[in-house]
Amino acid sequence: MIKIEDNFLPEIFFKKITDIFFNHDKIFPWYLSVNVTNQKGDNDYYFGHRIFNYHDGVTSQFYHDFVPIIYFIEYKLDIKVKRILRMKANLYTNQGKQINHQRHIDIQDLNHSVALYCVNDNNGFTMVGNKKIMSKANRIIVFDGSIEHCSNTQTDTAARINININLT
Repeated sequence: MIKIEDNFLPEIFFKKITDIFFNHDKIFPWYLSVNVTNQKGDNDYYFGHRIFNYHDGVTSQFYHDFVPIIYFIEYKLDIKVKRILRMKANLYTNQGKQINHQRHIDIQDLNHSVALYCVNDNNGFTMVGNKKIMSKANRIIVFDGSIEHCSNTQTDTAARINININLT
């Protein structure tokens, strides 16, 4: 089952998150990843920022700014979050054409859910199984982590930003 919720966060939290990424007075560190998945593909890169990892704990000074997403997953979607396995921000650059990345499962051999929070509007999308879900600002997509999925870059904005959360 796939849950899609538009206007997910209240405006005050949505603005705080977009401000982290788009306010030039703030510096949000991005790190180049040369593979979107474990399989190599053409133009297969993105910029990432690890926020939380189950093994290492909090890995970003911005962690507390993103915690409201977890709260509203529980409150608005009625999904009990036992633990966060991983939380990271992804930034895909405009490469002049849409690039469909390799299908994958985020964490193998572990029952989990994926929550994908879209930060900005753009014509990029995520395929979850055979369902195409467009990036829309303040949209969250939650699905069973055993479903193969993939990202697709955008051509209408400089960047596509989302927050990927794996949880049980």
